[in-house]
Amino acid sequence: MRKIILTLAAMTATGMAWAAPSALELTAQSGEARTVFQLKGKHSRQQLVATAAEEGRDVDVTRTVKYSITPPNIVAVSPTGLVTPLRDGAATITATTGNLKSEVKVTVAEFDVAQPINFANQIVPIFTKAGCNSGGCHGKSGGQNGFSLSLLGFEPQEDYEYLVKEGRGRRLSPASPGNSLLLLKGAGILPHGGGGRLDPNSHDYALITRWISMGMPRGEETDPTVVAIEVYPQASGCWCECRTADQCDGHIQ
Repeated sequence: MRKIILTLAAMTATGMAWAAPSALELTAQSGEARTVFQLKGKHSRQQLVATAAEEGRDVDVTRTVKYSITPPNIVAVSPTGLVTPLRDGAATITATTGNLKSEVKVTVAEFDVAQPINFANQIVPIFTKAGCNSGGCHGKSGGQNGFSLSLLGFEPQEDYEYLVKEGRGRRLSPASPGNSLLLLKGAGILPHGGGGRLDPNSHDYALITRWISMGMPRGEETDPTVVAIEVYPQASGCWCECRTADQCDGHIQ
């Protein structure tokens, strides 16, 4: 029997740890939706991943299923399965293909409450993803054109000093975040040897802008941090296929 599995691919911060994604499996004979995740604050988001199991193998159908929300004004779901909040409340998201469907429930809380930003946990990873703190750019010894970042963000406290306190305050402008050199050069709006690294329409660009407008907070020691990463579904054997799972010694599964 063909089935649709709707599972959460991203992880959601809960207290001091990160909650593992919950999997929900539905067939044509089962239609009960379960509450599987919560969005907290207007800037939160969650990625849904839909897979179809057929003839013993799973196929990613996240971009081909049709998504609908009931009621329609609690969250929005993009054609690629990205869920973003619209207001506080609870809703059911349905992924449909043919005559089969899978449903998950989502709740939105504290939509009007400004959520804190942690520099080391949320801002520094953007530089790493964009390559800004790589060895060939600002992360190399001596930095680049007078601006340094720690290699791959290993020293976030130093990065904070470089951004906030060096450069005579020209790199960041809390009064006018969009005019910060970090964003103007990072997006390629002003000449930048590394070219455009940030899309002005992206979530990362918006997050940095919000961080600057909030006065560039460092964050608190009690803020959530990543303590583990798990992959779902779990493989039954060693990734290199040299031995079975119970015999695997030292390989990542």
